[in-house]
Amino acid sequence: MSYNNIPSEWIITKFTDLLDIQGGTQPPKSEFIDKIKKDYIRLLQIRDFGNKPVPTFVPLTSKLKLCNKNDILIGRYGASLGRICTGMSGAYNVALTKVIFGKYINRKYLKVYLESELFQESLRLLSRSAQNGFNKDDLKSFNFILPPLFEQKIITNKLDLLLAHVEKTKSRLEKIPEILKQFRQSVLSDAVNGRLTKNFIHHTIFNKSLLGQVLNLVYGKALPAKERSGTGYPVYGSNGEIGKHGQKLVKGPFIIVGRKGSYGEITWSEDSGWPIDTTYYVTLKKNIDLKFIYYLLQTLGLTSLNRSTAIPGLNREDAYKLEIDLPSLEEQHEIVRRVEQLFAYADKIEKQVNAALEKVNNLTQSILAKAFRGELTALWREQHPELITGENSAKALLEKIQQEKSMLVKKRKSK
Repeated sequence: MSYNNIPSEWIITKFTDLLDIQGGTQPPKSEFIDKIKKDYIRLLQIRDFGNKPVPTFVPLTSKLKLCNKNDILIGRYGASLGRICTGMSGAYNVALTKVIFGKYINRKYLKVYLESELFQESLRLLSRSAQNGFNKDDLKSFNFILPPLFEQKIITNKLDLLLAHVEKTKSRLEKIPEILKQFRQSVLSDAVNGRLTKNFIHHTIFNKSLLGQVLNLVYGKALPAKERSGTGYPVYGSNGEIGKHGQKLVKGPFIIVGRKGSYGEITWSEDSGWPIDTTYYVTLKKNIDLKFIYYLLQTLGLTSLNRSTAIPGLNREDAYKLEIDLPSLEEQHEIVRRVEQLFAYADKIEKQVNAALEKVNNLTQSILAKAFRGELTALWREQHPELITGENSAKALLEKIQQEKSMLVKKRKSK
Protein backbone atom coordinates (compact mmCIF):
# COMPACT_ATOMS: atom_id res chain seq x y z
CA MET A 1 0.00 0.00 0.00
CA SER A 2 1.02 3.61 -0.48
CA TYR A 3 -0.22 7.05 0.49
CA ASN A 4 -0.51 8.20 -3.12
CA ASN A 5 -3.71 9.00 -4.98
CA ILE A 6 -5.95 9.51 -1.96
CA PRO A 7 -9.06 11.68 -2.42
CA SER A 8 -8.49 15.43 -2.24
CA GLU A 9 -11.00 15.61 0.64
CA TRP A 10 -8.76 13.41 2.82
CA ILE A 11 -5.72 14.38 4.88
CA ILE A 12 -2.42 12.62 5.47
CA THR A 13 -1.20 13.47 8.94
CA LYS A 14 1.03 11.87 11.57
CA PHE A 15 -0.07 9.14 13.93
CA THR A 16 0.84 11.19 17.00
CA ASP A 17 -1.13 14.21 15.73
CA LEU A 18 -4.29 12.15 16.19
CA LEU A 19 -3.53 9.43 18.68
CA ASP A 20 -1.57 8.67 21.79
CA ILE A 21 -0.43 5.36 23.24
CA GLN A 22 -0.13 4.14 26.80
CA GLY A 23 2.20 1.26 27.67
CA GLY A 24 1.23 -1.50 30.05
CA THR A 25 2.74 -2.56 33.37
CA GLN A 26 4.25 -5.82 34.56
CA PRO A 27 3.40 -6.80 38.14
CA PRO A 28 5.80 -9.31 39.74
CA LYS A 29 4.96 -12.94 38.99
CA SER A 30 4.91 -13.63 42.70
CA GLU A 31 1.57 -11.77 42.77
CA PHE A 32 -0.05 -13.91 40.03
CA ILE A 33 -2.99 -16.14 40.92
CA ASP A 34 -5.18 -18.22 38.59
CA LYS A 35 -8.59 -17.45 40.14
CA ILE A 36 -10.31 -14.13 40.71
CA LYS A 37 -10.77 -12.91 44.26
CA LYS A 38 -11.67 -9.66 45.97
CA ASP A 39 -9.50 -6.67 45.05
CA TYR A 40 -7.86 -8.58 42.16
CA ILE A 41 -8.14 -7.90 38.43
CA ARG A 42 -7.44 -9.86 35.24
CA LEU A 43 -3.95 -9.23 33.83
CA LEU A 44 -4.23 -9.33 30.05
CA GLN A 45 -1.31 -10.78 28.11
CA ILE A 46 -0.89 -11.45 24.38
CA ARG A 47 -1.78 -15.12 24.83
CA ASP A 48 -5.15 -14.16 26.33
CA PHE A 49 -6.25 -12.93 22.91
CA GLY A 50 -5.50 -16.28 21.26
CA ASN A 51 -7.20 -19.66 21.19
CA LYS A 52 -5.70 -20.78 24.50
CA PRO A 53 -6.01 -17.96 27.05
CA VAL A 54 -4.51 -18.51 30.47
CA PRO A 55 -6.38 -16.34 32.98
CA THR A 56 -4.07 -14.56 35.40
CA PHE A 57 -5.15 -12.21 38.18
CA VAL A 58 -3.13 -9.62 40.10
CA PRO A 59 -3.85 -7.20 42.97
CA LEU A 60 -5.70 -4.10 41.77
CA THR A 61 -3.46 -1.08 42.41
CA SER A 62 -3.25 2.48 41.08
CA LYS A 63 -0.05 1.57 39.20
CA LEU A 64 -1.80 -0.78 36.80
CA LYS A 65 -2.83 0.35 33.33
CA LEU A 66 -6.45 -0.58 32.62
CA CYS A 67 -8.49 -1.15 29.47
CA ASN A 68 -12.08 -1.96 28.61
CA LYS A 69 -13.58 -4.14 25.87
CA ASN A 70 -13.75 -1.25 23.40
CA ASP A 71 -10.12 -0.26 23.77
CA ILE A 72 -7.64 -1.19 21.05
CA LEU A 73 -4.34 -2.73 22.14
CA ILE A 74 -1.24 -3.31 20.00
CA GLY A 75 1.36 -6.03 20.57
CA ARG A 76 4.56 -4.11 21.27
CA TYR A 77 7.44 -6.45 20.48
CA GLY A 78 8.63 -9.91 19.57
CA ALA A 79 6.58 -12.34 17.53
CA SER A 80 3.39 -10.45 18.45
CA LEU A 81 4.61 -7.09 17.17
CA GLY A 82 1.69 -5.24 15.60
CA ARG A 83 -0.97 -7.72 16.65
CA ILE A 84 -4.23 -5.88 17.26
CA CYS A 85 -6.10 -7.02 20.39
CA THR A 86 -9.50 -5.92 21.60
CA GLY A 87 -12.68 -7.16 23.27
CA MET A 88 -11.37 -7.79 26.82
CA SER A 89 -11.22 -5.69 29.96
CA GLY A 90 -8.70 -5.67 32.79
CA ALA A 91 -5.13 -4.56 33.34
CA TYR A 92 -2.70 -5.10 30.45
CA ASN A 93 0.98 -6.01 30.64
CA VAL A 94 4.09 -4.49 29.06
CA ALA A 95 3.81 -6.58 25.88
CA LEU A 96 0.76 -4.49 24.97
CA THR A 97 0.16 -0.80 24.47
CA LYS A 98 -3.25 0.94 24.43
CA VAL A 99 -4.21 3.35 21.67
CA ILE A 100 -5.77 6.50 23.07
CA PHE A 101 -8.38 7.96 20.72
CA GLY A 102 -11.46 10.10 21.15
CA LYS A 103 -14.95 10.51 19.72
CA TYR A 104 -13.81 12.03 16.42
CA ILE A 105 -12.22 8.85 15.08
CA ASN A 106 -14.42 5.89 14.21
CA ARG A 107 -13.26 2.94 16.32
CA LYS A 108 -13.85 0.34 13.60
CA TYR A 109 -12.01 2.48 11.06
CA LEU A 110 -9.06 2.82 13.43
CA LYS A 111 -8.92 -0.91 14.13
CA VAL A 112 -8.99 -1.85 10.44
CA TYR A 113 -6.38 0.78 9.66
CA LEU A 114 -4.03 -0.55 12.34
CA GLU A 115 -4.48 -4.08 10.96
CA SER A 116 -3.68 -2.97 7.41
CA GLU A 117 -0.30 -3.03 5.69
CA LEU A 118 -0.13 0.76 5.88
CA PHE A 119 0.54 0.49 9.61
CA GLN A 120 1.88 -3.06 9.89
CA GLU A 121 4.62 -2.62 7.28
CA SER A 122 5.94 0.45 9.08
CA LEU A 123 6.08 -1.52 12.34
CA ARG A 124 8.02 -4.38 10.74
CA LEU A 125 10.70 -1.95 9.63
CA LEU A 126 11.46 -0.98 13.23
CA SER A 127 14.40 -2.62 14.93
CA ARG A 128 15.87 -2.71 18.42
CA SER A 129 19.15 -4.19 19.57
CA ALA A 130 17.41 -7.08 21.35
CA GLN A 131 14.20 -7.56 19.38
CA ASN A 132 11.79 -5.76 17.11
CA GLY A 133 9.54 -3.34 18.94
CA PHE A 134 8.22 0.20 19.09
CA ASN A 135 7.65 3.07 21.48
CA LYS A 136 5.86 6.42 21.34
CA ASP A 137 8.73 8.22 19.60
CA ASP A 138 8.71 5.71 16.75
CA LEU A 139 5.09 6.50 15.97
CA LYS A 140 5.89 10.17 15.39
CA SER A 141 7.12 9.27 11.92
CA PHE A 142 4.11 7.09 11.02
CA ASN A 143 1.61 8.55 8.59
CA PHE A 144 -2.13 8.26 9.13
CA ILE A 145 -4.83 8.65 6.47
CA LEU A 146 -7.75 10.65 7.83
CA PRO A 147 -11.02 10.73 5.87
CA PRO A 148 -13.99 12.82 7.08
CA LEU A 149 -15.77 11.22 10.03
CA PHE A 150 -18.94 10.32 8.11
CA GLU A 151 -16.85 8.63 5.43
CA GLN A 152 -14.92 6.61 8.00
CA LYS A 153 -18.18 4.89 8.92
CA ILE A 154 -19.12 4.27 5.28
CA ILE A 155 -15.67 2.74 4.67
CA THR A 156 -16.04 0.32 7.59
CA ASN A 157 -19.58 -0.65 6.53
CA LYS A 158 -18.35 -1.55 3.05
CA LEU A 159 -15.35 -3.40 4.47
CA ASP A 160 -17.59 -5.39 6.82
CA LEU A 161 -19.60 -6.58 3.84
CA LEU A 162 -16.70 -7.32 1.51
CA LEU A 163 -14.41 -8.92 4.07
CA ALA A 164 -17.25 -11.11 5.34
CA HIS A 165 -17.56 -12.52 1.81
CA VAL A 166 -13.79 -13.07 1.74
CA GLU A 167 -13.82 -14.91 5.08
CA LYS A 168 -16.77 -17.05 3.98
CA THR A 169 -14.94 -18.03 0.80
CA LYS A 170 -11.74 -18.68 2.72
CA SER A 171 -13.56 -20.86 5.25
CA ARG A 172 -15.04 -22.99 2.49
CA LEU A 173 -11.69 -23.39 0.76
CA GLU A 174 -9.94 -24.34 4.02
CA LYS A 175 -12.35 -27.25 4.50
CA ILE A 176 -11.48 -28.85 1.16
CA PRO A 177 -8.04 -30.31 2.15
CA GLU A 178 -9.73 -32.29 4.95
CA ILE A 179 -12.37 -33.50 2.49
CA LEU A 180 -9.60 -34.58 0.10
CA LYS A 181 -7.81 -36.36 2.94
CA GLN A 182 -10.96 -38.32 3.70
CA PHE A 183 -11.35 -39.04 -0.02
CA ARG A 184 -7.83 -40.48 -0.23
CA GLN A 185 -8.44 -42.63 2.85
CA SER A 186 -11.69 -43.88 1.30
CA VAL A 187 -9.88 -44.72 -1.94
CA LEU A 188 -7.27 -46.75 -0.06
CA SER A 189 -9.93 -48.56 1.94
CA ASP A 190 -11.82 -49.47 -1.25
CA ALA A 191 -8.55 -50.48 -2.89
CA VAL A 192 -7.58 -53.11 -0.31
CA ASN A 193 -11.03 -54.64 0.19
CA GLY A 194 -11.81 -55.09 -3.50
CA ARG A 195 -14.48 -52.40 -3.97
CA LEU A 196 -12.26 -50.24 -6.16
CA THR A 197 -11.80 -53.05 -8.73
CA LYS A 198 -15.07 -54.95 -8.39
CA ASN A 199 -15.82 -54.19 -12.06
CA PHE A 200 -12.31 -55.18 -13.19
CA ILE A 201 -12.51 -57.83 -15.88
CA HIS A 202 -9.97 -59.98 -14.05
CA HIS A 203 -11.40 -59.35 -10.57
CA THR A 204 -10.64 -62.26 -8.23
CA ILE A 205 -11.46 -63.35 -4.70
CA PHE A 206 -8.83 -61.90 -2.36
CA ASN A 207 -6.82 -64.53 -0.48
CA LYS A 208 -6.36 -64.20 3.27
CA SER A 209 -2.74 -63.91 4.38
CA LEU A 210 -0.69 -62.67 7.29
CA LEU A 211 1.49 -59.64 6.68
CA GLY A 212 4.55 -61.60 7.83
CA GLN A 213 3.93 -64.17 5.07
CA VAL A 214 4.41 -61.61 2.30
CA LEU A 215 7.10 -59.22 3.55
CA ASN A 216 9.95 -58.55 5.95
CA LEU A 217 10.44 -55.41 8.01
CA VAL A 218 14.22 -54.96 8.07
CA TYR A 219 16.02 -52.72 10.56
CA GLY A 220 17.53 -49.56 9.13
CA LYS A 221 21.11 -48.62 9.96
CA ALA A 222 22.37 -45.78 12.13
CA LEU A 223 23.80 -42.77 10.31
CA PRO A 224 24.43 -39.80 12.65
CA ALA A 225 23.83 -36.36 11.17
CA LYS A 226 27.52 -35.43 11.49
CA GLU A 227 28.49 -38.37 9.29
CA ARG A 228 26.11 -37.55 6.43
CA SER A 229 27.71 -35.97 3.39
CA GLY A 230 24.78 -33.62 2.75
CA THR A 231 24.45 -34.56 -0.93
CA GLY A 232 23.47 -37.68 -2.83
CA TYR A 233 20.82 -40.17 -1.74
CA PRO A 234 17.95 -39.31 0.63
CA VAL A 235 18.30 -40.31 4.29
CA TYR A 236 15.05 -41.36 5.95
CA GLY A 237 13.84 -41.20 9.54
CA SER A 238 10.50 -42.39 10.84
CA ASN A 239 8.61 -39.35 9.54
CA GLY A 240 10.29 -38.96 6.14
CA GLU A 241 13.44 -37.55 4.60
CA ILE A 242 15.87 -35.99 7.06
CA GLY A 243 18.99 -35.40 4.96
CA LYS A 244 21.30 -36.57 2.18
CA HIS A 245 24.25 -38.96 2.01
CA GLY A 246 26.66 -40.04 -0.70
CA GLN A 247 26.05 -43.75 -0.12
CA LYS A 248 22.88 -45.83 -0.22
CA LEU A 249 21.77 -48.62 2.08
CA VAL A 250 18.75 -49.80 0.06
CA LYS A 251 18.19 -49.84 -3.69
CA GLY A 252 15.06 -47.98 -4.75
CA PRO A 253 12.22 -47.90 -5.02
CA PHE A 254 11.52 -48.99 -1.45
CA ILE A 255 9.17 -48.46 1.50
CA ILE A 256 10.16 -47.01 4.87
CA VAL A 257 8.13 -47.80 8.00
CA GLY A 258 8.60 -45.73 11.16
CA ARG A 259 9.89 -47.89 14.04
CA LYS A 260 10.60 -45.37 16.82
CA GLY A 261 9.16 -41.92 17.42
CA SER A 262 6.74 -41.53 14.51
CA TYR A 263 6.17 -45.27 14.55
CA GLY A 264 3.93 -46.78 11.90
CA GLU A 265 4.35 -43.86 9.49
CA ILE A 266 4.73 -45.01 5.89
CA THR A 267 7.07 -43.32 3.36
CA TRP A 268 7.67 -44.19 -0.28
CA SER A 269 11.11 -43.61 -1.83
CA GLU A 270 11.31 -43.71 -5.60
CA ASP A 271 15.11 -43.53 -5.42
CA SER A 272 17.68 -45.55 -3.54
CA GLY A 273 18.38 -44.25 -0.05
CA TRP A 274 19.42 -44.80 3.55
CA PRO A 275 16.77 -45.63 6.19
CA ILE A 276 18.29 -45.01 9.64
CA ASP A 277 17.97 -47.21 12.72
CA THR A 278 14.67 -45.68 13.90
CA THR A 279 13.00 -47.23 10.85
CA TYR A 280 12.27 -50.48 9.07
CA TYR A 281 12.43 -50.94 5.33
CA VAL A 282 10.35 -53.47 3.42
CA THR A 283 11.58 -56.50 1.50
CA LEU A 284 9.15 -58.85 -0.25
CA LYS A 285 8.88 -62.63 0.21
CA LYS A 286 6.59 -63.08 -2.81
CA ASN A 287 6.06 -61.68 -6.27
CA ILE A 288 3.95 -58.72 -5.22
CA ASP A 289 3.49 -55.18 -6.54
CA LEU A 290 5.57 -53.04 -4.12
CA LYS A 291 3.37 -49.98 -4.67
CA PHE A 292 0.31 -52.07 -3.76
CA ILE A 293 2.03 -52.97 -0.47
CA TYR A 294 2.75 -49.28 0.11
CA TYR A 295 -0.96 -48.47 -0.16
CA LEU A 296 -1.94 -51.55 1.85
CA LEU A 297 0.34 -50.65 4.77
CA GLN A 298 -1.38 -47.28 5.10
CA THR A 299 -4.68 -49.03 5.90
CA LEU A 300 -3.43 -51.38 8.64
CA GLY A 301 -3.37 -48.96 11.58
CA LEU A 302 0.32 -49.52 12.33
CA THR A 303 0.39 -46.33 14.40
CA SER A 304 -1.78 -48.07 17.00
CA LEU A 305 0.70 -50.94 17.53
CA ASN A 306 2.84 -49.63 20.36
CA ARG A 307 4.35 -51.75 23.11
CA SER A 308 6.83 -49.25 24.48
CA THR A 309 6.07 -47.28 27.63
CA ALA A 310 8.93 -44.80 27.20
CA ILE A 311 9.68 -44.13 23.53
CA PRO A 312 6.76 -44.97 21.21
CA GLY A 313 7.70 -47.85 18.93
CA LEU A 314 6.43 -50.46 16.47
CA ASN A 315 7.26 -54.11 17.15
CA ARG A 316 7.50 -55.88 13.81
CA GLU A 317 6.29 -59.19 15.29
CA ASP A 318 2.98 -57.46 16.07
CA ALA A 319 2.80 -56.18 12.52
CA TYR A 320 3.52 -59.61 11.06
CA LYS A 321 0.38 -61.02 12.75
CA LEU A 322 -1.94 -58.60 10.95
CA GLU A 323 -4.33 -60.29 8.51
CA ILE A 324 -4.48 -58.91 4.98
CA ASP A 325 -6.44 -59.59 1.80
CA LEU A 326 -4.20 -60.30 -1.17
CA PRO A 327 -5.56 -60.11 -4.75
CA SER A 328 -3.86 -61.54 -7.81
CA LEU A 329 -0.75 -59.79 -9.10
CA GLU A 330 -2.69 -58.58 -12.15
CA GLU A 331 -5.34 -57.01 -9.95
CA GLN A 332 -2.68 -55.47 -7.72
CA HIS A 333 -1.33 -53.65 -10.78
CA GLU A 334 -4.84 -52.47 -11.66
CA ILE A 335 -5.46 -51.29 -8.08
CA VAL A 336 -2.25 -49.24 -8.13
CA ARG A 337 -3.20 -47.71 -11.48
CA ARG A 338 -6.65 -46.69 -10.27
CA VAL A 339 -5.42 -45.38 -6.91
CA GLU A 340 -2.78 -43.23 -8.58
CA GLN A 341 -5.32 -41.95 -11.08
CA LEU A 342 -7.69 -40.90 -8.29
CA PHE A 343 -4.87 -39.46 -6.18
CA ALA A 344 -3.64 -37.42 -9.16
CA TYR A 345 -7.18 -36.04 -9.48
CA ALA A 346 -7.21 -35.13 -5.77
CA ASP A 347 -3.73 -33.56 -6.04
CA LYS A 348 -4.91 -31.42 -8.95
CA ILE A 349 -7.88 -30.18 -6.94
CA GLU A 350 -5.68 -29.49 -3.91
CA LYS A 351 -3.27 -27.48 -6.05
CA GLN A 352 -6.17 -25.42 -7.41
CA VAL A 353 -7.51 -24.88 -3.87
CA ASN A 354 -4.11 -23.72 -2.60
CA ALA A 355 -3.82 -21.29 -5.49
CA ALA A 356 -7.32 -19.99 -4.77
CA LEU A 357 -6.51 -19.62 -1.06
CA GLU A 358 -3.41 -17.60 -1.89
CA LYS A 359 -5.51 -15.27 -4.03
CA VAL A 360 -8.15 -14.97 -1.30
CA ASN A 361 -5.49 -14.17 1.31
CA ASN A 362 -4.11 -11.45 -0.96
CA LEU A 363 -7.63 -10.20 -1.64
CA THR A 364 -8.06 -8.91 1.91
CA GLN A 365 -5.10 -6.54 1.62
CA SER A 366 -6.20 -5.60 -1.91
CA ILE A 367 -9.63 -4.59 -0.60
CA LEU A 368 -8.05 -2.64 2.26
CA ALA A 369 -5.76 -0.85 -0.18
CA LYS A 370 -8.79 0.20 -2.23
CA ALA A 371 -10.54 1.35 0.95
CA PHE A 372 -7.61 3.56 2.00
CA ARG A 373 -7.31 5.01 -1.50
CA GLY A 374 -10.95 6.04 -1.33
CA GLU A 375 -12.02 3.76 -4.18
CA LEU A 376 -14.74 1.99 -2.18
CA THR A 377 -16.47 5.26 -1.34
CA ALA A 378 -15.93 7.26 -4.54
CA LEU A 379 -19.62 7.15 -5.52
CA TRP A 380 -20.71 7.97 -1.96
CA ARG A 381 -18.54 11.13 -1.98
CA GLU A 382 -20.15 12.27 -5.23
CA GLN A 383 -23.61 11.76 -3.73
CA HIS A 384 -22.86 13.38 -0.33
CA PRO A 385 -20.55 16.40 -0.83
CA GLU A 386 -22.08 18.12 2.22
CA LEU A 387 -20.72 15.35 4.49
CA ILE A 388 -17.09 15.79 3.42
CA THR A 389 -16.76 19.58 3.21
CA GLY A 390 -16.94 22.58 5.52
CA GLU A 391 -17.46 21.65 9.14
CA ASN A 392 -17.58 17.99 8.09
CA SER A 393 -14.28 18.10 6.22
CA ALA A 394 -11.19 16.18 7.22
CA LYS A 395 -9.40 19.46 7.91
CA ALA A 396 -12.06 20.53 10.41
CA LEU A 397 -12.03 17.03 11.89
CA LEU A 398 -8.25 17.17 12.42
CA GLU A 399 -8.61 20.39 14.40
CA LYS A 400 -11.30 18.83 16.64
CA ILE A 401 -9.18 15.72 17.20
CA GLN A 402 -6.10 17.73 18.15
CA GLN A 403 -8.12 19.84 20.60
CA GLU A 404 -9.66 16.74 22.12
CA LYS A 405 -6.25 15.01 22.29
CA SER A 406 -4.73 18.01 24.04
CA MET A 407 -7.49 17.94 26.64
CA LEU A 408 -7.07 14.20 27.19
CA VAL A 409 -3.31 14.59 27.73
CA LYS A 410 -3.85 17.41 30.23
CA LYS A 411 -6.45 15.34 32.06
CA ARG A 412 -4.08 12.37 32.33
CA LYS A 413 -1.22 14.56 33.60
CA SER A 414 -3.45 16.10 36.27
CA LYS A 415 -4.22 12.71 37.82
